[in-house]
Formats: sequence, structure tokens, C-alpha cells
Amino acid sequence: AGLVAAAAFSLQRVVGDADYIALDHDKLGAVYVGLGKHEKAVLEFRRAVAFASWSWYSRLNLAMALNQTGRMQEAERILHRLRAENPVDYQVAAELGIVRLRQHRLAEAIALLKESLGQEPSYRRAWRFLAEALRQAGNAGALLEACEAWTRALPQDAEGRDLLAIIRAYPHR
Repeated sequence: AGLVAAAAFSLQRVVGDADYIALDHDKLGAVYVGLGKHEKAVLEFRRAVAFASWSWYSRLNLAMALNQTGRMQEAERILHRLRAENPVDYQVAAELGIVRLRQHRLAEAIALLKESLGQEPSYRRAWRFLAEALRQAGNAGALLEACEAWTRALPQDAEGRDLLAIIRAYPHR
């Protein structure tokens, strides 16, 4: 009985350590993203997922890094699995919208980014890519409205304010 208890304790410790190891890889991946080293970030997020395949956060980070490196199909597969697990997550909706934007599927991109912002109006990443999708779609009126909404939702955000000022200064561009 003592040997079984010791083995169970060791197993719990290994599983617990796997969580910490995955978190360390997630943190290192985030550092690489901040440095613009997306390929290295992908490697670290893959390692995190290898240690904690159940981690929703690790899988989202991996999908975002894959999207950043142009591996949209792999990112999309992960995002669809995450969306099946949690269909109302604003980050997953936004990231799928960014994949659609990069695939030049603008109507779908705009719908997904708006869905994300409907769930979390302060999600800056979604605002930035919604503005880009509307710009690419050539919808100046919707772009102006989106930038106005962006500055209302995030009045401290300089990028949103700057973009709104440019649109107002050059309304026919």
C-alpha cells in the first residue's frame, strides 16, 4: 500500500510539473512573439501543447503564432476545435476572423471580428484587424464608424485615435 501511495504521489507531481513546464513554454513563446520571432514562438507553443494538450490557452497561443507565420490551415484546424469547445470565445472568433482576412474572405472576416467585438468591445486586436478588413473591402463609411466605435470602446488607444484622425483628414482615400 505504501508503494502504491508513493507511486501515486510521484505521478501527481509529474502531472503537476507538466503544467508548470507547459506554462514556462507558453511564457517563452509570448516573449518570442513580443520580439517578432514567430517561428520560435510556434516551437515553444508546440512544446507547451505537448506537455498540456488540454490547455485551451496553449492551443490558442499556438494557433495565433501559426496564423502569424502564414500557416493558416493548421491555425484554422486548431481554432475550429477551440470554437467547438467554447463557441462564444471572443479571442477565437477574432483569430478566425484574422485567418479569413489573410485568406481574402473579407465578408467572413468582418462578421467574425464584429462577433468578437460584440462579446468583448475592449479587444484591441479585433479592432485593429476589423479596420484592416473594412479598408480592404473598400467600405469607407463602415471603416469610419468602426474607428469611431474603437475610440469610444478604448479612448486611451493611440492607434485607434490616430487611424480615426487620418480617416477624418482624408475622407476620400
